[in-house]
Amino acid sequence: MAFKGPRPRKAGHYDLGMSISISKARLAKAQVAKLVADVENVVGVGLTKCGEDYAVKVNMLARKKLDVPATVDGVAVVREVVGAIRKRTKRSA
Repeated sequence: MAFKGPRPRKAGHYDLGMSISISKARLAKAQVAKLVADVENVVGVGLTKCGEDYAVKVNMLARKKLDVPATVDGVAVVREVVGAIRKRTKRSA
């Protein structure tokens, strides 16, 4: 699993220098979604928690170079290789 973005000072804690609200992260998510709209390697854009703050998460099909800034309007942008997104199959009882 590839993880790119601000590096943690300790496990699960990202020091971005300010508190990032979910509303601010949603605005940044919309901007990032526009930036990666035509990129085939991107399978989703969402939000994630980084310590007490929110960040934009870009889900990618494979590990490839992605030209997205590390932050958008002060909100961290993290990347993770998640592979192909597939519909779940029903389990038999």
